[in-house]
Amino acid sequence: MDAVKHYLEEQRRHYAIPMDALLAELKSATGLEMKFHPGYTPGLRRAGSLHVGYKLHERGSDRILILLIHEFEYIANSSGNWSFRSDTAEEIRFEILNFWNGETTDPVGKKYIPAQQ
Repeated sequence: MDAVKHYLEEQRRHYAIPMDALLAELKSATGLEMKFHPGYTPGLRRAGSLHVGYKLHERGSDRILILLIHEFEYIANSSGNWSFRSDTAEEIRFEILNFWNGETTDPVGKKYIPAQQ
């Protein structure tokens, strides 16, 4: 059981914390209050894949945005903290703002962010 707990904590440190930081940035800049969808563990790598999945929703909205981000789009700094590559962070911001810009009403959006060349 300790191995599973350790694995989940590592997954969170590598993948959920960078998205938490990006969502906090967006809230500060735009007021958009994004959250991880309840019942979905954020930032888990998909089995047999190099993609990390996130399900996001805005407080008070029934709409969901699913983001799949390639594992190579994360970087660790010298202190061991993980973040997105700067171009990837910009693309994620764009996709989130584009989905909630008021022009689309699709209940579910799905965006794939591949590895950069």
